[in-house]
Amino acid sequence: MSPKAKQGVSRSRRLGRALVRGTAGGALACALLLFAGWLALRLVPLPTALFAAQLPQTEYLDRTGQPLRSVPPDNLPFRHAVEYGEIPQPLIQATLAAEDRRFWHHPGVDWRASLRAAWQLARHRRIISGGSTVTQQLIKLAEPRPRTFRTKLIEAAQALRLEQVWDKQRILAAYLDRLDYGNFNHGCAAAAQFFFAKLRQLQPRLRGRRAVLLRQGAAGSQSR
Repeated sequence: MSPKAKQGVSRSRRLGRALVRGTAGGALACALLLFAGWLALRLVPLPTALFAAQLPQTEYLDRTGQPLRSVPPDNLPFRHAVEYGEIPQPLIQATLAAEDRRFWHHPGVDWRASLRAAWQLARHRRIISGGSTVTQQLIKLAEPRPRTFRTKLIEAAQALRLEQVWDKQRILAAYLDRLDYGNFNHGCAAAAQFFFAKLRQLQPRLRGRRAVLLRQGAAGSQSR
């Protein structure tokens, strides 16, 4: 091999080693940044309303002990807390199909949906689809804020943090317990009691219909 060829091979090897070192260094830097971000999430405060105890409602019974009427305190919406295991699976499936298809797989923020929503906004100059996950919507329900870009960033950080401290089942139950289903009913249990008498007695087709349609209802009558 001629000296010129040897110099070319040596230069190629040096460039290859430099490229490998640069790639490894970049990967290590990214890993360190991700780890630092994960640690920093522990400092993100969560909405206090998520941990506040629900105020008891006044229940009126007939002389046989059957419920006649319930009155929420301080003109608050009707709400009956439920655990995840009490919520019918068809209602859960219908809600996630409408609101957050990748709920069980993302860490609180669905980056794919967020990027899609941002691209559609930039392209069409109007909101085509939302990118908020169930966890982000739960943060929004617990602590309403003016709808700004800064608010979206705060809610994303709090959603990531909430998924560190709560499991998916608790998050989903809390979300379904706070949704406004209209007619002054917040939460699936209160809505089921108002519209269908009991949560467990809902037929699957009605659960799906309620998850999709009643979610769009505005607060209606404030009387039981």
